[in-house]
Amino acid sequence: MCKNNGWANGDENGNFNPDRTVTEIEAATMLIKSNIGGFDEVIRLFGGYPNGYKAVADMTGMTRETGTLTESIIKKDKLLFLINRFVEVPMLGVSHTDDGTPVIEYNFGPVLELQRLASRNIADPFAE
Repeated sequence: MCKNNGWANGDENGNFNPDRTVTEIEAATMLIKSNIGGFDEVIRLFGGYPNGYKAVADMTGMTRETGTLTESIIKKDKLLFLINRFVEVPMLGVSHTDDGTPVIEYNFGPVLELQRLASRNIADPFAE
């Protein structure tokens, strides 16, 4: 399911290794990729993996309590903080000024609520 939805790509051969450890950046990347609204433009703006995912995690506050993501094996406490913060992160988007300069825009609707509505195929009743 994770591979089919693009949340996890597996190892260099495309294999899923459930007994392998996961790094902090890999864990955050899987959470961010699971977001239905996506952060693709912001991730591209910051150079893709891993820097784009680190930037999204920092800008949305996912790493507020735990600090910047590293390539270290993730510990349970840090994973729980990331998951807890992820359900409340704002959506991010990119617009451009007249001269083409990218501008990051925040939409402070929590991801979890958007995912819950989308999973039931319901439009956000408060959207304008």
